This record gives sequence, structure tokens and C-alpha cells, in this order.
Amino acid sequence: MTFSISAHTQGLVATSMSIGESGEIHIRVEALRNSVGNVVALLFNNQKGYPDTSELALHKLKVAIQNKTAKLQFTNLLAGKYVISLFHDEDNNGKLKRYGFGAPAEGVGVSNNIPGYFGPPDYEKCQIEVTRGKTEIDIAMRYF
Repeated sequence: MTFSISAHTQGLVATSMSIGESGEIHIRVEALRNSVGNVVALLFNNQKGYPDTSELALHKLKVAIQNKTAKLQFTNLLAGKYVISLFHDEDNNGKLKRYGFGAPAEGVGVSNNIPGYFGPPDYEKCQIEVTRGKTEIDIAMRYF
């Protein structure tokens, strides 16, 4: 059995989990308006940096789009609650492009497909529980 320490907003939490007991999140991204660019996925285990500060995300992935869909996965995760935030990086600059008034100019999506009105969706509502094994989710990209 291995022990690992993970940082949470409430402090440090010690968790024991065997390597074979780690969790995974498999994500299918749908409703992309085209196959141009990539999908950037950010995994958060606390609100700091949510939804689009990649430097504060626990993990970041960038995947190619095929036939207006993308598939990605986060592996070797400790059991707990996570939020996934995505954007369709059509211009391949690695950043979420915005209109002058702040709304996203590229597609966005979050775990649980919670819509955001006048700002990002509530972090708590976007959380998914990860335990041992594979958690599969679909996220539909939204455009404004």
C-alpha cells in the first residue's frame, strides 16, 4: 500500500490507496462546432484557478479533435471530488479567447454539463466523485 499527501483548500489530507486502486476519469467531448485546433482540459481539486487558470490546475491535457469530438483521460487519481473545465482552443494559443465583455469566444464545457450564466458555473455543482476504477463522463461544448 502506498501513502500520498494531497493539498486541498482545507489543508493537507493524508490518503492511503494502492496503485491498483487509483481512479481514472475518461471524458468524451461532444458538440464541438468544428475539428479545428485542440481541446484543452483542466482538472481541479479545489476552486483556486477554476475555471481557466491552467497554472493552478492539478493537471492539464491537450488533445486533438477528430470528427468534431475528442476523447481524453486523467489517470492515477486519488479518490475525491474533482472538476473538469474544457475549452476549444481553435487558434492553438493555449489560452481561452474572450470577447471584449469577457464572455468566452471559444467553446467551453465543464463536468456535469452545468451551464454558466453571467460567469462560470458554480464549482460545487460541477464536482464529480472519483473512486477506484474508471469514471466515464460526457461533456458537451457550449459556444456563446
